[in-house]
Amino acid sequence: MTEQADVTVVIPSYNRAIGCRGAILSVLSQTLPPREILLVVDGVDTEAYASIEDDIADERFRVLRPGRQQGPSEARNLGVVEATSRCVAFLDDDDTWLPTKLERQLAFVRSTVEDNAPFVSTTAIAALSIDRATRWPLRDPQPGEPVAEFLFGLGAPPHRGRVIQTSTFLTTRDLAIAIPMRGRAYEDWDWLIRASLAAPHVHLPEPLVIFHQSAGSLTSQLRFDEAEDWLETLRPLISPEAYAAACLTVLANRAAICGTAVDLMRIYGRSFRSKPSLRHLVEFPARIVAQKRTIRRGS
Repeated sequence: MTEQADVTVVIPSYNRAIGCRGAILSVLSQTLPPREILLVVDGVDTEAYASIEDDIADERFRVLRPGRQQGPSEARNLGVVEATSRCVAFLDDDDTWLPTKLERQLAFVRSTVEDNAPFVSTTAIAALSIDRATRWPLRDPQPGEPVAEFLFGLGAPPHRGRVIQTSTFLTTRDLAIAIPMRGRAYEDWDWLIRASLAAPHVHLPEPLVIFHQSAGSLTSQLRFDEAEDWLETLRPLISPEAYAAACLTVLANRAAICGTAVDLMRIYGRSFRSKPSLRHLVEFPARIVAQKRTIRRGS
């Protein structure tokens, strides 16, 4: 019998019955296959997914149909609850794994984390756009570096220099149950920051996930006030330096897209009352100009 990893892969899917097959097949093609694959249909149109179970004749594969649209966070949480493995890994339905993803990531975890200890593991990705592929993040997090300070520092969105993406996440099921995902605003970063406060975060600087950039993602549709509320909810868990950086990177990005000049000035004031670095303050005007140029080119 082929060796299997004690991992359940959770794939939330919304209105992508055809496109999600690539994600599923990339999991089935792993050199170290998982013990279980759960496709969570997020929505009421479950009939479109009916043929997938017939076409993918594998006893490890199941389709969960909650019968309502609940968003990616709750869809992933449902998959975690239904999982029967010690570990869970997440994969978005429009992304794919390279064949050695699980094997390489689990070997790295074993080399860095004590046996049976909780952990949060991520990898680099290859981000595909229309005309090129880019390795993200451009600078990998260092061992022991706080996740929030890494994500929100220089080179954070819109430059994408410090992105860590959901399809790379691997963790223990117990930790994923204790710290479920929440909301729809930056839910992947939100979970990674909170989970890394409870267990070590180990990052493998090897691009093992193919990430397909999409302008229609939920995050790209967020209103500015939703992003602002999210950061205030997260604020007690992160350092003043990380909060100041998030104001000048993540919130500034949202304000440049869908906010106002008043929003931008309020963000600047909030950051200044915290502990912004001089480099962040200097970068702030250039970031807004660059984002505005990007928006004009796309219109």
